Amino acid sequence: MSTPVFASDRVLPLIVQQHFDDVDVQRSMRSVLVRAAHIRLHRLQRLDERIAANLDGLAISGQSGRALCVAALDRPTTGVMFAATIQAIEHRDPGLLDKLLCLCEADASLCPGLVSAFGWQSREALRGIVRALFESPVGFRRNVALAACVAQRVDPGQVLAEALRDAQTEGFAVVAAGRLG
Repeated sequence: MSTPVFASDRVLPLIVQQHFDDVDVQRSMRSVLVRAAHIRLHRLQRLDERIAANLDGLAISGQSGRALCVAALDRPTTGVMFAATIQAIEHRDPGLLDKLLCLCEADASLCPGLVSAFGWQSREALRGIVRALFESPVGFRRNVALAACVAQRVDPGQVLAEALRDAQTEGFAVVAAGRLG
């Protein structure tokens, strides 16, 4: 009887790199295709399955996949932010998540990658993370928490009402309220 091979047993760096590169490209491709009127839902589903498979490849590579995501933050793209945020959430890594949030706060063009990772993850995976963002004294982080709720289609309840009265979050809270209905 053979035992399964896990990340700690054997990792092929070129394969891990390919998973990472594919996530980067496919996430960018998805952001274009989701807005294209001619794209059928089954094409998006196939692309999502490919993204999920590559994210699984990064996940089972363990520390190698995480290290690759962190190293790529020297020259971040929205796809890199997406992959790194997925890693931060899955590994419950507040240090990495803090770094990602700081990068996004400095360069707003990276935010779609971060926010789409919040939308990609399950609600259970986000428990505690979004709450901590809502409790932050930094308005940008509270806006990210609102964006996560919008991406998950979750009504933040009283927090949204408070955000509507807060000068730092009011603008995004109005958008969130409209999108959540």
